Order: sequence, then C-alpha cells, then structure tokens
Amino acid sequence: MWVRDYKQSAFSQCLFKAYKNDTIFKMIQKEDLFLDSVIPMELWPKINSESQKIADNIPVTEYYSDSDDKDKKHILETCLCYFSSRQLDSIAKKAYKEHSKKIN
Repeated sequence: MWVRDYKQSAFSQCLFKAYKNDTIFKMIQKEDLFLDSVIPMELWPKINSESQKIADNIPVTEYYSDSDDKDKKHILETCLCYFSSRQLDSIAKKAYKEHSKKIN
C-alpha cells in the first residue's frame, strides 16, 4: 500500500506540474480521495522534484490533425506511463526501505 501511495502521489504531482492549473486539483480534492496519502512530508520534495523532471520533458505533439492540436502535449499519457514505470517502482521501493529503517 505504501509503494502504491508513493506512486499515486508522484502521478498526481506529475499532472499538477504539467497542467499548471489549480482549479483542476481543487475539483479533485473536493470529489476524490485519490490525493489522500500516507507518504511522510519529508519525502515530498523528492516526489515533487522527480515529477517536475517528467513534466518538464513532456514533448509537444509532433503529429496533429488540425491547427488546434499544434501546441498540445501528451500529459496524461506521459504521467500515466511514469506511474506504471519500473523507474518509479524502484524509486518508491527504495524510499519505502529507507523510511522503514528510520521508523524501526
């Protein structure tokens, strides 16, 4: 559960950093428990930093069907791929091991 929460936190931060729209996240907080997390506050800077790197490197769409799509990005797809990546699995598991050592 802890690793899943870490990954969900990273996913939500990736979306937040990429969309840069507080209104969306206010709606999510009002309607969804998705953002509830057991992850300690001292780990959030790392989550934010890693998520910012992903969000900063989302490419603009190269192939688009009309001019309205020209500057759009694959934000949701990129953040979802990050959520399911081995890279984030590894980061979350390592963070859990380090956290477990501190509390034991």
